[in-house]
Amino acid sequence: MNIFHTIAELRAWRRSLTGTVGFAPTMGNLHDGHIACLHAAQLGTNHSVVSIFVNPTQFAPTDDFAKYPRTLEDDLKLLTANGCDAVFVPSVDEMYPRSASTKVIAGSMAQGLEGDFRPGHFDGVATVCLKLFQIVEPAVVAFGCKDLQQMRVIQQLINDFNMPIRLEAVPTTREASGLALSSRNRYLTPDAKVQASQLNQGLQDTLRQVIAGTSPASAEAKTTAVLEEHGWDVDYIAVRDAVTFQNITPETTDVAVLGAARLSGVRLIDNISAIRS
Repeated sequence: MNIFHTIAELRAWRRSLTGTVGFAPTMGNLHDGHIACLHAAQLGTNHSVVSIFVNPTQFAPTDDFAKYPRTLEDDLKLLTANGCDAVFVPSVDEMYPRSASTKVIAGSMAQGLEGDFRPGHFDGVATVCLKLFQIVEPAVVAFGCKDLQQMRVIQQLINDFNMPIRLEAVPTTREASGLALSSRNRYLTPDAKVQASQLNQGLQDTLRQVIAGTSPASAEAKTTAVLEEHGWDVDYIAVRDAVTFQNITPETTDVAVLGAARLSGVRLIDNISAIRS
């Protein structure tokens, strides 16, 4: 497996290739969800690239940039074992030299939900992804559905900038309890990790209520109350059209329920969706 630390090194390798590249951007601390994205990027392409870069521009001042787990040695072993062809591990200065002053303002998909609770987050995500796409020149990029709003932001970025890239949506990888895999799960105590499955259970309950005809507002409020009774600090439980991210209408067929909440100080996000007949 090739390991590149500079844009020039990666571009030189990229120019030497024939065929297509599949790409999975990550911030490291890899788990099975990331490996599922790698496998999706490998499917139907000739070469695979994973980036490991903890992107400072997507963290708010109150976020955990400094504490974000960095496990490069283990990550590289895992990528090697899964047939990754190249990994890009740039420094912050490499990606954001002092002369850099242009950034992407994320589009309409970034409004509401995470966009409200993490102002500027999606601008940072969109900016770094545009930079990475320009460097790697992938035919396919793979993103996990756990960050559904992020995935929609990136799809809009690809569409709006006319990039010849197909986005592969990778189903959320979960533990047996239903808890979505996340790098932040490592901050949970054993007891809190058991309890953390309540978020997914709450989303499932909300979706069942809405499919059965309960109003979204009532279902959202009920799930929020149940989680808060169990010690969660809820940012939002939200029923949305899974494609447009607007409130659902009688014509909506693809319904998503998204949630973000803190348990023992650890912020978790998740979502589920279903087709409504």
